[in-house]
Amino acid sequence: MAKVVQAKEHLRALLQDIGTQSPRTAAWWRINSSSEVKEVLEDFASSDTSKGNGNVDTTKLLAEVMQMFERLNISMANQEKLNTFFRERKMVDFVDFDLVGLEGEVSVVFGGKISNPNGSPQSIPEQLVSYLVANCPRTYTVSKSNICYDLPPSVTHIRKQNLFNDEEGAEEFEFVIHTALSDIRSKYSDKTAVFYLTLGQHTGDHAFVNNLIVAKKLCSGTGVFLV
Repeated sequence: MAKVVQAKEHLRALLQDIGTQSPRTAAWWRINSSSEVKEVLEDFASSDTSKGNGNVDTTKLLAEVMQMFERLNISMANQEKLNTFFRERKMVDFVDFDLVGLEGEVSVVFGGKISNPNGSPQSIPEQLVSYLVANCPRTYTVSKSNICYDLPPSVTHIRKQNLFNDEEGAEEFEFVIHTALSDIRSKYSDKTAVFYLTLGQHTGDHAFVNNLIVAKKLCSGTGVFLV
């Protein structure tokens, strides 16, 4: 119980500190440009999750934490959509803007694949690919997966095993980029090639370093052929 109380007291103190900090940070903007975001955090900090006997009602605490994040996600999304703090003008309609761009786009997704037609997209890359396939005239996917189910006519999957390796990975990136661009230039010359990088390691030794190396390979590969 004491640790929960301390955590909530720390959150209250942190909110007060962020509100007066200088120089102003992104956290300051979150708290001060939206009373809704601050209210969600203050409500959680002031909530009572005790059982009345000095112990914590863990079920109630878990429910309050989940409710806080649900409210916070909605509040922060609205804050970003409507803000004029970082941007000179508002984006009026995100959906229509995206779809207009996708109609003239040929997509190449490193680290993604289309989900099994008998199931639904599970991972973020699968959801991205599903969205692109539904709106782009052509989509290329690249991953370690050996796909054994039928693909839509507009999708080409290229299986590559060593994208994270130094020398082999660079060669595989260049092969995919060359293959995709050659096809795009011959069949979709009026379209724009757009590359998506969803490859990422979250655990293991030097995960973040490996992610930077992969990103650099993509940049190097596009630099070779986009001349």
